[in-house]
Amino acid sequence: MPHLILKFNFKALKYLKIITFCAFLFLLFTQCKKEEVPVYQPTLEEQARDEFYKIMKDWYLWYDKMPEVVPADYNTPEDLLEALRYQHLDKWSYITTLEQFTSYFEEGTYVGHGFGYSFDAAGTAWIIFVFKDSDLYPRGVRRGWKILKINGTGIPPFTDIGNLMNGTTEGTIDQFLFLKPDSTTVLISSTRKLITMNTVLESDTLHVGAKIVGHVVFKSFLKPSLIELDSVFGFFKSAGVTDLVLDMRYNSGGRMDVANKLARDRKSTRLNSSHTDIYRMPSSA
Repeated sequence: MPHLILKFNFKALKYLKIITFCAFLFLLFTQCKKEEVPVYQPTLEEQARDEFYKIMKDWYLWYDKMPEVVPADYNTPEDLLEALRYQHLDKWSYITTLEQFTSYFEEGTYVGHGFGYSFDAAGTAWIIFVFKDSDLYPRGVRRGWKILKINGTGIPPFTDIGNLMNGTTEGTIDQFLFLKPDSTTVLISSTRKLITMNTVLESDTLHVGAKIVGHVVFKSFLKPSLIELDSVFGFFKSAGVTDLVLDMRYNSGGRMDVANKLARDRKSTRLNSSHTDIYRMPSSA
């Protein structure tokens, strides 16, 4: 019996040596295996940039005017857009965040001073509208005021006046020197804040012969515009308006459901309508 036990132990030791040797070889080959080079994972901004480039090539109106670029040379989609945009004609293309998009089109709000401006043929900046929520509105600033200086600096022709302001964050203060229609000047300070837009800039009635003509200056097709349009067309109907002048020179577009409502309101009120031609897209501040 002792002989059998001793034989069993020698056999177990033999197998143990084999197992140990195999484990040693496994560790040896594992340690000697060439380390894999990690695959570069593009950032979210880079992925967005590359997808944006594909969209521009497929859908951009002036695709044939885009220069040849290497997307990887640009850090963000915004940088790439500025490189690709056909600046001679394209005054509309921009990139925004989902939060800013929702704020503008769904809530009718944005952070700014609450006015729009445009340039004449000489490149002079003029106020073309002021939202009622703007600091400038109760100070009397209206369409037709000329912007002479911002924060003490004159405005070169066709300059983006945003570059002359003290940043883009809510709460910053800027000073504007205006030339009024009566040829006097006035210096007004304005605080950049969350502006609630009134998309119906003006609405009134005109008596032309025997007709009562409604007149609307409509800024944008935003969700809050639905309530504004209900109010305006309700007034036109009660006033006996039969014709409509729809001024959309400063309209920057927006939601299709609001555009459809405007068309339905005109039809249901049985108004004959005309609209003004669009000459130059305004800028907002």
